Amino acid sequence: MSSSITAAEAAKIAEQSNPTVLDIINILSNAIKADSCFGKRFSSWSFDKSAVSLEYLEEAKIHFSKLGYVVEIITDSPVSNTFKVNF
Repeated sequence: MSSSITAAEAAKIAEQSNPTVLDIINILSNAIKADSCFGKRFSSWSFDKSAVSLEYLEEAKIHFSKLGYVVEIITDSPVSNTFKVNF
């Protein structure tokens, strides 16, 4: 059973000091649903490096990779990591 959250809830979670792996998965799942409705071919979300560990992003990457998505974690920013899912 999947959990659905609104964009406002996703933004609030992303601003929290410690979003969980499940929070990250929910945020990106909803972004994918919304972006695919508008014909986009990818979704991305940036997380503050001090708020989300890279380990959590790697766990979320495994989840989306198992679903067949091409996932990229972009770490070149000094303040944030970007999680990008191509679909």
